[in-house]
Amino acid sequence: MSDTTNIDPSQVGSKPESISCHGSAQPTPYDGQMLGQLRKRFLQALIAVTGRQTIFHLYEGATTTSIYRGCNKNMSYLQVSNLHTPIGTIDEGLLRNTDILSMSIHISPIK
Repeated sequence: MSDTTNIDPSQVGSKPESISCHGSAQPTPYDGQMLGQLRKRFLQALIAVTGRQTIFHLYEGATTTSIYRGCNKNMSYLQVSNLHTPIGTIDEGLLRNTDILSMSIHISPIK
């Protein structure tokens, strides 16, 4: 049985030490460079998981598996293929993010 893991930016070519955390509990001024780096890492993670087997945990305890293909620009819809549902398999489909509680993707460690 394989383990599922959270997406680690270091696994998609980012350097985790390049973003620092502020030790203050006070709100910090807007840091555009840091937000840009975080956005870039997020997009790299989305690209890295494209084409991988994904388990979606939906409301009311439903679980479905599919292959993650992508999403629209605000992530309100996720495109999937080979979607296994209780009534059968659907070749291509869209999942609304409001229907998804979580998604799990197995990521192999980089050697």
